[in-house]
Parts: sequence; structure tokens; C-alpha cells
Amino acid sequence: MKLNRYGLPPLEYMHCGFVTSARPHAPLSAKSSGSRYIGGYATRYRKAHVHKGRFEIMMPGCFATTLLKQQVVRFLVDHDEGQLVATTEDGLKLYSDEIGLAFTLSVPDTDAGYSAYSAVKSGDLPCMSVGYESLETERKVIDGDDVYFVRTARLNEISLVKRGAVSQAYAKIIDRPDLDLVRAASSRAADTNAIDSQLDALKSKADIAASAVADSFADLQRLLGKLDTNEAHLG
Repeated sequence: MKLNRYGLPPLEYMHCGFVTSARPHAPLSAKSSGSRYIGGYATRYRKAHVHKGRFEIMMPGCFATTLLKQQVVRFLVDHDEGQLVATTEDGLKLYSDEIGLAFTLSVPDTDAGYSAYSAVKSGDLPCMSVGYESLETERKVIDGDDVYFVRTARLNEISLVKRGAVSQAYAKIIDRPDLDLVRAASSRAADTNAIDSQLDALKSKADIAASAVADSFADLQRLLGKLDTNEAHLG
């Protein structure tokens, strides 16, 4: 009987013949065929946006405490805790510069990781958003509107989204977890950022106006309800 390369006889398999060689299985899906990376800016500093019904502007360094204390920050999809992709403990890296809060993600070999990677690659979820709590703010009146400058905030999570509050915050596929690649992509998009900033300002004012209209309509409904009640009592 011919011996294999280990000097052992072939293995008999269920009385149906002998196993003379074996090869490893191919990957079950594309998600396990090599390292994958996502990078971008989770948010941009000095950009007005609506947060909890008011104008806020995140300033450089506002997340310094979170980063210095290495607090755990989650990477989610659509701010949904049920769609956790990774954390700063397993693949997510955050960097704060003068532009904003940059990130790189070594995509985990999981269903959630593969789904997030595919959504970015296809363009279904090209934007980013941050989940944070404002801790220290400075209020200023600009063009008749109260604007809150966020000096200190607690960063809880960053999320892939269809459209974020700050449109210049984005996610892209990158070749390696290199901040320079993220900054290069940001520079190439500089020409569109001025237009995006104007659109952001208009969108923010529209959101505030829509909220005010909704509140006024709700007040009117409550008033009409009271009038109907009074008429019923009088009748």
C-alpha cells in the first residue's frame, strides 16, 4: 500500500474507498477572503446642524475627553444598537484633527461587518453620523437664531447612514487603515463641500421651521379640542 507524505497509509472512508489527499474548503462567502477597510469622517467641525431641535456646531477638540480616556465608542448602522459592527476595542480607530473626527475600520469577518462593507461599496450608505451628548456649550445669536457651539461632548457611537446631519461626513472603502488615505479623499471632495455647506445651512433652517410649524399645528389641535369640549358642555 502506498504511503502518504507523512508516512501513513491512506484513510479508509466508510468502507467506500480511501482518502488519498485533502484540500481546505473554499471560503463560504466573499466576506472571509482578505482584509477590508472603511474610512472617512464621522463628522466635520465648524458645521452647523440640527441636534435635538436646536442649531449646534461641534468645535475642534470637543471629543478630546472621550479619545484621551479611550472610552469605548461603537460603530453602528443607522444609530441602531441592534446593528453593532465593531467598537474601538476591536477594529475601530478614531482620529481628531482640524477638519473633523476621522475614522478607520478594519471590517470584522462577520455578517454585520460584511453587510456594512457592502453598503458602503454599493453607495447605499455613503454618509456618517455621530451619536453624542453635549456637555459644555456656548450660545451665540447668529442671524437671529440661537446657535450652540459644542466645546465638550461625550461621543457614544458613530453610524453609517443614508444621509447625515452633516453631509460632508462620509464613509469610503480604503486599501489600508491609513489616515492619509482618508485625508486625501477629503481633499478631493473639497470643491463640493462649499455647496454642501450651503445646502446644510438651508436644510437646518428648514428642519427648524418644519419643527416650529408642527408645534404650532399641535397647539392649534389642542385649542380646537378644548373649544369642542366647551361647546359640548354648553350644549
